[in-house]
Amino acid sequence: MGSSDEYIAVLFSRKGFANSALLFQELLDFLKRTYTDRFSYFDHTTVDRIVLGAATASVHCGGHVILASRVVLCTNGFNHHTVENTFGDPIGDASSAGIASIVGYMAGFLGPAGADPDATSYIRNSEIGGELPYYYSTRRQYRLGDSSYTLVCLGGPESEVDRHLPYDPDSKLPPSVMQTFDDQVRPIVAPDHPAGREYDFAWHGLMGYTKGRMRLVGFEPRNRVLMYNLGCNGVGFLPSIAGGLRIARLHAGMTLEPSLFDPG
Repeated sequence: MGSSDEYIAVLFSRKGFANSALLFQELLDFLKRTYTDRFSYFDHTTVDRIVLGAATASVHCGGHVILASRVVLCTNGFNHHTVENTFGDPIGDASSAGIASIVGYMAGFLGPAGADPDATSYIRNSEIGGELPYYYSTRRQYRLGDSSYTLVCLGGPESEVDRHLPYDPDSKLPPSVMQTFDDQVRPIVAPDHPAGREYDFAWHGLMGYTKGRMRLVGFEPRNRVLMYNLGCNGVGFLPSIAGGLRIARLHAGMTLEPSLFDPG
C-alpha cells in the first residue's frame, strides 16, 4: 500500500485491464474485414457541429458533411462542437449534457520482469465524493525488443479543459504535473521508484465526468436521433463495452428495462 499511514482499510474487487491500443487496432481490423459494406473509420476527423433533424442528423467535419440516421457521442470530455436540435428543445454542448471535461495525466516506468499483474486505487478523500482525485496504478508484463520488463503506470493528477482552446493530445506533460507525480503520487503508489528519476512514459487524455459521477448511456430525451455512451466514472474500459452493447440493442429497436445510466 505504499509508505503512507493514511490507509486503514482495503477494498478488494475483480478488475480487468489490457493493452487497449492494441485491442482497439485489432477490433478495427476485424470490423473492416468483416463488415466491408457497413463499416468505415476516419481517424482525426474533427467534428465542428452536429445538426439534428426529426429522423436524421448531419455531422459537419472540416468542410465535409456526413448524413446519418443516428449519432452516438462516446468521447470522454467532448467540448469543442455544438449540437443543434432543429426538432425539439435546444441541446447545446457537453456542459448541457452534464459533462465536465478534464485532462487526466499518467506516467510509467519499466522495472525488473516477474512482478504479478496488479491494479490498485488510492482514495484520498475522507468522505466519498470529495474533490480530491484518487491515485491509481497498474502493473503488467511488458516486452521491448528482446527484453522483458514489468511496466508500472501511475495516474491521478487532473486539470480542467480550457473550453476556449483546442485540446492537443500530442502536447507534453507540464513540468508541474511531472513534479506532482514525483512528489505526491510516487511515494504512495510506487515508493520503491527513486525520486527524481525520469519516467519512461508520460501521456494524457480526455476524461469526462457527469455531475453525479455516473455514465450516460442511451437516447438524448430531447431528440432520439442523438445517443450517448459517455462519462468515465473512473473505470472506463469495461463499462464502455457494456454501454456499447446497450447502445447497439437500443439502436436495433429492442425494448430494454430502464437503467440508472439513462440520460434525462
